[in-house]
Amino acid sequence: MRAKARVAVRIAGNNVAAQRFRAAALYAGVPLELDIHPSARVSGRIVIQLWGWGNTPIRLRIGEGAIVEPGVVFRLTDGADVTIGPLSLIRRGVVLNASGTLTLVRQNMISWYSTIHCAGSVVLGDQTGLSEQATIVDSTHYRTTPDKYGYENTLISHVAIGDRCWIAAKAAVLHGVEIGDDVVVAAGSVVTKNLPVGVLAGGIPARVLAENYSGAPGS
Repeated sequence: MRAKARVAVRIAGNNVAAQRFRAAALYAGVPLELDIHPSARVSGRIVIQLWGWGNTPIRLRIGEGAIVEPGVVFRLTDGADVTIGPLSLIRRGVVLNASGTLTLVRQNMISWYSTIHCAGSVVLGDQTGLSEQATIVDSTHYRTTPDKYGYENTLISHVAIGDRCWIAAKAAVLHGVEIGDDVVVAAGSVVTKNLPVGVLAGGIPARVLAENYSGAPGS
């Protein structure tokens, strides 16, 4: 029989989303530590997928003034430690798939149908955002022998994106990448290497297209 989860819910009032998280944790037998700020607005129509072995709690914090729209998917494994910082906006269809430490520092806008895969560590700095259908992933899978399923081979390497960055629509930031402050990644790009402060980068793989880029007309 599955062990009953130890669930700590720290919220003000009767939040529908919090009660749904609690029920999902009890059903999965996974300990959950949930902290939703009283001023945060979290839809009761989110998708919650929790699983694990009950060894390490899932931790989820949603900060002051944050908004989580209907249809956001929380796909969390035990040991996941997720922080959605103050004033952040998580739009409909976003997938947060975490077994590691995912930190949205403050005022992060994650736009429609973007996906963040966090197996180790992903950090988005203050006021950094993702446009529609962008992807961040801190791991990759690889093939070895024909009898070994490649999905079981995982290489994890953290992703860190600085403050005031913008990852445009359908762009991807891959494992091991560090991006400096004030960087813009053009739509459809694939970032495979580190990017310095203040650049516009684009292409597959992404390369620096302009330095000291502000996004203002003529820059």
